[in-house]
Amino acid sequence: MKIKVASLTDTGLMRKNNEDSLLVCPDLRDIAITEMEESIEVGLEGALFAVADGMGGTVAGEEASRMAIKGLEGLVGSKVFKPGLPKEEIERIFDIACMGIQISMVDLGQEDPDTLGMGTTLVMGLIREGVVHLAWVGDSRCYLYRKGSGLSCMTKDHSYVQLLLDQGSITPDEAFHHPHSNFVTRYLWCEDDDESLPDHTSFMLKAGDRLLFCSDGVNGMLRDREIEEVMAEEAETRACVQRLVSDAIDRGGKDNITSILVDLLTI
Repeated sequence: MKIKVASLTDTGLMRKNNEDSLLVCPDLRDIAITEMEESIEVGLEGALFAVADGMGGTVAGEEASRMAIKGLEGLVGSKVFKPGLPKEEIERIFDIACMGIQISMVDLGQEDPDTLGMGTTLVMGLIREGVVHLAWVGDSRCYLYRKGSGLSCMTKDHSYVQLLLDQGSITPDEAFHHPHSNFVTRYLWCEDDDESLPDHTSFMLKAGDRLLFCSDGVNGMLRDREIEEVMAEEAETRACVQRLVSDAIDRGGKDNITSILVDLLTI
């Protein structure tokens, strides 16, 4: 399996600090956390990507998202994603990682009162052997763009607005403009809470697929059809990521903006 990856994060126009963090590990055989401008052959261990969007104040939000990514970097270093793991075991590893991140936040909250109330969303994806395994908590998303099928959001937000959508109380257009669109109902935070465990899904990939991992600074400014248009028009991985971020800024850049794009060249 060959992939090409590009990523970009931006503070946006309304925030003083960037509370987003990201993980780009194109090949788990090499623990280097890096971005690959060239295509890379992914080993049997797979490739790991993640976006975390911190909350709870400037310092605390940055620290929360950083702790989430640091916890995932620990997974990379420990080489737990051995070839041949069943889906259930991969999900268990993601759950344990989230519990570990949560414990670290609880410990920090007890040591430093300034961090109380901090939290972070987290979306992560392990790509291996033609399958992507997703886990997420909060409203950071993973999209799949497939030629002939268009754009699909493969995660489901843990948010107040999503609850209203599920109830049929509002339309997707009303959801996009909803004043409480940033109210997250589940996330990793500095309280011991079993409800913070992630949801999971997995699906087969095809050559030519594009996976977009992003914070809500992207989809909060751009409708899904606009994201789809960019991913259809911008064939180059780097150019596509840059345009997604610049378009979100042009629309107001009200939040931090983070995107990771993974192009599946061959399966």
